Amino acid sequence: MKKIVINTALLLMLSSSLMASSINSEQKSSTWYKDAQNILNAKIKTIQNNHKAKNIILFIGDGMGVSTITAARILDGQNKGHTGEENSLSFDKFPYSGLVKTYNTDSQTADSAGTMTVMVTGVKTKKGVLSI
Repeated sequence: MKKIVINTALLLMLSSSLMASSINSEQKSSTWYKDAQNILNAKIKTIQNNHKAKNIILFIGDGMGVSTITAARILDGQNKGHTGEENSLSFDKFPYSGLVKTYNTDSQTADSAGTMTVMVTGVKTKKGVLSI
């Protein structure tokens, strides 16, 4: 997992460097561009940490797909008096994160029983089946 994160960060850094040469000065001076560069640079510095982890805390957000998280991010930002898209949720600042595709063997719409079963056993199962 760590290698995937490092490779992804390096790819982002390389693509960002290549894109920077073709980006005009107006875009480079925009707040969004500067914020994204600062976030990317901070994540790259975090990734280069060579210390071994003593413990790992795994957060699994049930029902937290990309669209749901985006809606929550926008609502939270709007509740703070902003437009919403520029907002960050607390877990957006975690140094490592990932996404998984979830589905059951007999259904495209996953349920929590089957998806958690595959996370703890490594074996996909039918919808509604819990660790069998």
